[in-house]
Amino acid sequence: MLLTGILTLLAAHATTADPLFLLMQGNWQASGQRTQLTSGRKTKIAARAQTRIDSDRLYSHSEITETPEDGRIASHTYVRDYWIRAATGDGYELGVGDKVTSIGHLSGNILSVEQNLGGAPSYVIRSTTRFDDTGSTYDEVFSLGQRQLAKTSIRYERRP
Repeated sequence: MLLTGILTLLAAHATTADPLFLLMQGNWQASGQRTQLTSGRKTKIAARAQTRIDSDRLYSHSEITETPEDGRIASHTYVRDYWIRAATGDGYELGVGDKVTSIGHLSGNILSVEQNLGGAPSYVIRSTTRFDDTGSTYDEVFSLGQRQLAKTSIRYERRP
């Protein structure tokens, strides 16, 4: 009887989805803008993203198109793939391939992530994703040391 109870608890735990995964899973369509703070140049961003859960990770695949608003440079489309897995407490590791590239923390419906790209002073990307009933808003600041170089804001909406 005790073994049955333990197995039931383990099975329930194994099928309980991670709170961040529940917020992020599915298909998404996005639009937004990046502003280069030194030049004032603006770039429109459009994206489609799909996520899937496999074992202890959420995998994300995005197709992103960036279009400079001034029209001097052609649109550029690229693919971005990454994964997320729970770490300790409210922490998450984000990575590509077998390498962890950044650390995030979930507080309620807000995911905060910091990625240090290296250098002296360091290039750093800090982002905040706020989840709501219909999607999420992603805000990012790209900095060199204390100097902000670019700001990005993207709105993600769920799609079937």
